[in-house]
Amino acid sequence: MISLSLSLSLSLSLSLSLPPSLSFSPPLFPFSPPLSPPPASPSSPCQGWVCAIVGGLLSYNLLFPSDHPDIARLLGMWSIWALTVPAWRAKECNPEEKDALNYLFLGMPLLNIALPFVWKSFAFVWTADLVMMLAVYQWKGASRFLLPGEGIKS
Repeated sequence: MISLSLSLSLSLSLSLSLPPSLSFSPPLFPFSPPLSPPPASPSSPCQGWVCAIVGGLLSYNLLFPSDHPDIARLLGMWSIWALTVPAWRAKECNPEEKDALNYLFLGMPLLNIALPFVWKSFAFVWTADLVMMLAVYQWKGASRFLLPGEGIKS
């Protein structure tokens, strides 16, 4: 018969008896998570490009066309900043690409807010976002990562 006892400084003791059929061995590290490699991110460059293309179709009023400004066209205008850049930031990437994505994540809202004062066109803002994305990738030397299959090789 196994007997466990716990004593506190107040002279309180607790005894627990277990039958011999139940053997107990404490784990070596009871509070540490199991060691495993980090999971691969489900995001890929294709996901970002699909978001950018659908956003372009929305902002150019080709998908869900309407005669007035609506939420679909607004989503299209912001799609590169709201969907494409976060999808690419979520994947594992090289420092050059991460730096470019950080600049885009901070700079694109300024562009999206300032350009409608120049010309109130959803398509113009989306095109400016695309040009900014390509220019920043080129400036940071990360343009080779814009194609699927490029990036960190394991």
